[in-house]
Amino acid sequence: MNQGMRELLTGRPPSPLAPVAEGQIVVVSEGRMGHENQSLGLAATLGVEDPEVLTLRPVVSPWLAALLPVSWGYDVAPLAEIKSGIVIGAGWQVSRAIRWLKRKHPSLFTVQLMKPSGGPRDYDVVALPKHDAKGKWGRFHENVVLTVGMLNRVKGALLAREWERWKSRLAHCDEPRLAVLLGGDSRHGKVTPAMFMELADSVLDWAKKHGGSVMMTASRRTPPDVRKALKTKMTDQQTVPVHWWAPGEGERDNPYFAYLAGCDGAVVTVDSMAMLSEVATAGKPLYVWGAEEKKLPTKFRKLIALLRAQHRLATWEGLLTLRPPAQGLMDTVMVGGFVRARYGEAHKASR
Repeated sequence: MNQGMRELLTGRPPSPLAPVAEGQIVVVSEGRMGHENQSLGLAATLGVEDPEVLTLRPVVSPWLAALLPVSWGYDVAPLAEIKSGIVIGAGWQVSRAIRWLKRKHPSLFTVQLMKPSGGPRDYDVVALPKHDAKGKWGRFHENVVLTVGMLNRVKGALLAREWERWKSRLAHCDEPRLAVLLGGDSRHGKVTPAMFMELADSVLDWAKKHGGSVMMTASRRTPPDVRKALKTKMTDQQTVPVHWWAPGEGERDNPYFAYLAGCDGAVVTVDSMAMLSEVATAGKPLYVWGAEEKKLPTKFRKLIALLRAQHRLATWEGLLTLRPPAQGLMDTVMVGGFVRARYGEAHKASR
């Protein structure tokens, strides 16, 4: 078993690289959980499960803060206290703050996830998905690493822990289990109850034919009318075992990672690159559902094409047609190794 696979299965970084975890790791966030989870996932891979998280607070309206210099638009006092260690952030707006920090404290080791502002030399490490690798980011840079999908918190230890916590509450869900992960409205399009009713009919038909069950979760982006209609449809029928969860409804404990651990396949709405990446990292057969691929933004099409080429993804057509991959997507582990190597080189050079 190679070190990357051992880390994914055990959740523990290889011991020869453990000194990285001895330094301070700080995550800079703008409050977007999709971005923050990428940074937290990388921090955990580096050995820090619960890093300090500093959230950018605008001192003017958010749209104006995005246009002004960082020190004018945001409260930078908490950031200015970071003078050593590793700083991780994700997203364009956070990248501006990390560049500001690096200029103020050059000894900081900065790691930027997703396509940033500025250029490669403004950071110690940049990790971005291949679908963003164009222009200057499409050329080779020794401190830039490309990934298939988005970094995330999924690893073997987390999935095992969440399944252990949830297995009694999911005991009624017979195998094979299908996880259905719902997104919602985005700047790329709106969803309607009718669209998701079609998906609900399809997964219920599959479960009836194969004696399986459905574990379905909505997200914060799923419109309230869609949630209400889906919950009624899924929980009122008596034929198929179903577990339904949505944020803000009843139980606050989120079964998302338990779904990933216990499912035999997952259907994901096409609007969420994060959920596509998380299912692929969990090593589960991944099915995409939603808009026609040719109508999707280019970066969505590129990610789907990469996962399809690796036989990790297929379009949902009412059947589980994929075999589980030999291992999950290793993006977060790979970037963790890259950061460790660059961090070690930087420390040798500073001695």
